[in-house]
Amino acid sequence: MNVFTCLLSFLLLCVCSTGVLAQEFTVFTTGTLKGVLSEVIPDFEKKTGLHVTVVNETAGVLSKMVGDGKPFDIVILPPPVLEKFSKDQKLIPSSVRPLSKVGIGLATKSALPTEELKTISDFKVFLEHAQKIAYIDPASGGSSGIYLDQLFKRLGWSDWIKPKAVLVQGGLAGTTLINGQADLAIHQLSELLQVPGIHVVGLLPEEVQSYTYYSIAVGSQSRQVDRSMEFISILVSEQTVKIISKLGMTALN
Repeated sequence: MNVFTCLLSFLLLCVCSTGVLAQEFTVFTTGTLKGVLSEVIPDFEKKTGLHVTVVNETAGVLSKMVGDGKPFDIVILPPPVLEKFSKDQKLIPSSVRPLSKVGIGLATKSALPTEELKTISDFKVFLEHAQKIAYIDPASGGSSGIYLDQLFKRLGWSDWIKPKAVLVQGGLAGTTLINGQADLAIHQLSELLQVPGIHVVGLLPEEVQSYTYYSIAVGSQSRQVDRSMEFISILVSEQTVKIISKLGMTALN
């Protein structure tokens, strides 16, 4: 009887474990959309009974994970990257939808007595006055870091910015203002707005601005395709458009 009871308990445990695994739902996203996801996921979990795991990394890291075949249900990345993965059958092509775009912003520890950020000259003044300038390490694959590295080279500023640079290995560049590592941070506006206690000056001037576009898609190996399509519907809904705008981005649907 004891052997039978143990065997039955083991079988029930296996069934329960399988059920739990079936309820997992994985979303790959860059930090730009993390704030949006944090507002919509709780209701999605409550409605579907799924447990959503958010993998938040730079575009470069996520691209490698998708390319390496890491399992996921939803991925949010720039359109050219998703187009490539669609051709490589890593995604369901018909599921790809445009989601948002975001510009690069600048933030400081606190508001300055006078501050203008309308021209390249204004931007240069901020950089010259800063002792330490934080931005995403281009080597980590972050879109804003790659762009800024190229911009500083193009403008001929790299030599005097390099000694001031605090290269962030993913995450939120604005946190360096809180912990004292930097007194100026440059990152996508939506990510700066996620850091409480800092002063967001605004977007970079149009002459040196770069917008990053994001789309959303379902992984070809997803075991929750219907739920994944439902999740996309939520992300492109009017309600979420308002959240996207509130968090410093422009919705593209």
